[in-house]
Amino acid sequence: MNGTELFSWLSLLFLFGLMAGWYVTQGRHLVQQYSSRKWPSIEAGIQRGAIGPVNMGKGAVNGCFLGYSFQAAETRYAGFFVIFCDHDKSAQLQKELPGATLQVRYKRSDPNVSYLADRQDPRFGWQGASQNPEYLNQAPPFDLKDAVRSNPRLY
Repeated sequence: MNGTELFSWLSLLFLFGLMAGWYVTQGRHLVQQYSSRKWPSIEAGIQRGAIGPVNMGKGAVNGCFLGYSFQAAETRYAGFFVIFCDHDKSAQLQKELPGATLQVRYKRSDPNVSYLADRQDPRFGWQGASQNPEYLNQAPPFDLKDAVRSNPRLY
């Protein structure tokens, strides 16, 4: 095997490794989100979250992190999502959305797993919302008391 063939094989192996890494972190989320279209839908209350940067590649964008809660089988469950927008729009969304409702879909066998039914809700702006765990794990801490105050149905 000459140097050119070895380089080709190593390049191919490197690309395969990148694709496998992407699948482990992203593919599972995408497949589950796609399959959630068949899950039951329920109304959830939007809760106040936090505003902070989200690292994407070599840069960062501003994220408006929000939560939601719903009740299924007499138990309360929660989820999170992020909307990418500038700081002013984030502050506006943090004032307007808490207390409003939206539809979510939840996994009947494990309601802890849920997704927004409409990630392109017009209230979210042109980019829509994301529930990608890679972005949600970057959420700045926020006070649970703020979430409870913004949604009186929680207490």
